Amino acid sequence: MPRTLLEAMAMNMPIVSTNVGSIEGIIIDNENGLLIESVRDMNEYVEMINSLLNNISLRTFLSSNAYSNAVQNYEWNSIFDRYRLTLRNLH
Repeated sequence: MPRTLLEAMAMNMPIVSTNVGSIEGIIIDNENGLLIESVRDMNEYVEMINSLLNNISLRTFLSSNAYSNAVQNYEWNSIFDRYRLTLRNLH
């Protein structure tokens, strides 16, 4: 799990990332970030970054959703609560 990605989400930053590894399990395209399919497609990077720079409502929407997702799913208290629930269900 990419820690830098989670830290950016927790800082209320809009996310632009390539769709590799475990990223797809964290970022949902156009919901809490923007996913680029090709690592080598610099034009797609530029287009997405420009869209964030020029569209404040998109930037705000993605940032807010990324923050909510980070807090709800990856904050230590949330993780602890899920572990506790899992352990209780084992008994």
